[in-house]
Amino acid sequence: MTAPLETISDQALGLPPTERLHLARPLIESVERHEDGSLEAAWEVEIAERLERVQTVADPGVPAADVFRKLREIARDDEPVSGVRARSFREAGACNR
Repeated sequence: MTAPLETISDQALGLPPTERLHLARPLIESVERHEDGSLEAAWEVEIAERLERVQTVADPGVPAADVFRKLREIARDDEPVSGVRARSFREAGACNR
């Protein structure tokens, strides 16, 4: 990272969260406008495949009640309660079927 970019980054990270979002959105959109469309095409394929699996019950998913129960268990075990660590999700199998 160049020195000017590092300075801008440090200043941006010092902003309140809502102001960082206001800054991030146009930056991300400016990059997305210059993409060749391959990412969007890949997502279209992924969405179609997921929809097919759900419609054919090949991938029944996880019932919402089970997901929320597991999240409550994780929240009870982890601190701080305001932010469950990503590692905890993997350990508890919340991301696995």
